[in-house]
Amino acid sequence: MKIIFHKMSKKYPNTIYGFKDSIRYGYRKFELDVRGCKDRLIIYHDHVCNNEYIENINFYDLKDVDLLDDFIIEANKHSNLEIYLDIKGNSIPDVNKLISVLGKFSNNNNIFVQSFNIDVLKKLTTYSRSIKTGLIVAGFHDILFKNLKYVNYLVIEEEFIDKYLDIDIDKYLYTVNLDHKTKQYENYGVKGIFTDYPLKFLQFNYEKY
Repeated sequence: MKIIFHKMSKKYPNTIYGFKDSIRYGYRKFELDVRGCKDRLIIYHDHVCNNEYIENINFYDLKDVDLLDDFIIEANKHSNLEIYLDIKGNSIPDVNKLISVLGKFSNNNNIFVQSFNIDVLKKLTTYSRSIKTGLIVAGFHDILFKNLKYVNYLVIEEEFIDKYLDIDIDKYLYTVNLDHKTKQYENYGVKGIFTDYPLKFLQFNYEKY
């Protein structure tokens, strides 16, 4: 079962510095949040900053926020990484920016793109079937089953995994920070978990790298 570092770092989340710090400690699997501001794609979770919508703010007016392009430059210095881009927001035009940016990643690393927004994933899949896409789901919604042809895996809230066991698709869980059910999840065939505390799972001999 894969152990994926949620937001790349607990101490320095969603930052290139946090990525470098985690790399230094040997981690190779990372999730980060990606969102469009007014003019660029940035590593950022929330939809507002200083009470203003991020989509209305230019990058150079933001403080302490990293560009996705700059992260890619840093990631391309390494090989055999797994990078999960969690696409935030509902702006479909940003998919065009994302498609352009995805082409900058080195082939030495494996890139996954996931989102709550099925329309984003549909557009990515239309562009290229080689892009590995994941649908993030909150709770249980049987209407999502008609959209499975657009995705390679599901990212499921931890407490709802029982609802999805009969679906024949790779399953990941978020955000798993307690380790008391990890053997159960392994028996369920869960492909991986996103966690803020990857060290906690080393006692189960799951892969760190």
